[in-house]
Amino acid sequence: MRAGGLHVVDPRKSRDKAGCPGCFGKEIVKTLDDPEKNVTEIALDQSGNRIAITGWKKGIRILKADTGEVVKSIPDAVTDALIFTSGWKNIVTARGTLGLWSFQTAKLICETPEMEVSEAILSPNEKVLAAAAGNGIDIWATDALDSCLAAH
Repeated sequence: MRAGGLHVVDPRKSRDKAGCPGCFGKEIVKTLDDPEKNVTEIALDQSGNRIAITGWKKGIRILKADTGEVVKSIPDAVTDALIFTSGWKNIVTARGTLGLWSFQTAKLICETPEMEVSEAILSPNEKVLAAAAGNGIDIWATDALDSCLAAH
């Protein structure tokens, strides 16, 4: 990636040197500029219409995938991981702690105590959340998040 930009590649047209269809290639469909010039994590919604980006101490920015226009900013959500629940209702962040943020209000709903979290992932069926915490991996059933959501 060139500094400060997001590049969208069409995998149907891309081929590597061995002719591998769908492999990373050089056919960039578009480049989106990040005004902050700081992208360290990225997430794409299921429809391909929105891209979420974050960078060192820059919060989360949601961009329209077709124009790069910032449509939402969550400046207080400093994170090393971006995890969106289905429909982008909530955002799970990870940097030392796990945080659960409301996408609509851009507010922190709840947060774990400091656990040295460096990365997190949500299972495709959204029933399990796993996080690299300290020297191990912690795993939760996501129905445990329901009590957090109900309290707010």
